[in-house]
Amino acid sequence: MRKPQFFTRMLTAGLLVAALAAAAGKSAPAQERKDYLTDSEADQIREAMAGSERIKLYMNFADDRIKKLKYTLAHPNSFDKNRPEELNGLINAYSGCVDDAADLIGLAHEKQQDIHEGLKVLKAKTAEFLIYLQALDKTGP
Repeated sequence: MRKPQFFTRMLTAGLLVAALAAAAGKSAPAQERKDYLTDSEADQIREAMAGSERIKLYMNFADDRIKKLKYTLAHPNSFDKNRPEELNGLINAYSGCVDDAADLIGLAHEKQQDIHEGLKVLKAKTAEFLIYLQALDKTGP
């Protein structure tokens, strides 16, 4: 009967040590770099102070991914072996950019920040993207 108590205590102690080690290693919360952003893009996001500017940046990055997707689809012979992975990566990167822009809307709402300019860009770009993606859904690979 002592074994379950022993394992529970050991597990609790291990989790406590891991939590303390993680807390000691990070004195200030570091913003993680999204795997779909380049180093330059991640730097631009970090440097943007206003939520509206960050939303605009994410939408510009999403636009870039759509342009790359169009290029990749228009040049099927350029990506012989890795084409499916390339297409999947671009779609996931596009989705990540739009999701992060949407997350910033909620955060700005909580902080009561003015993000009207960013919302204008988001609305215009997503309407443009939707037309292309719906056409791609009907006719694309």
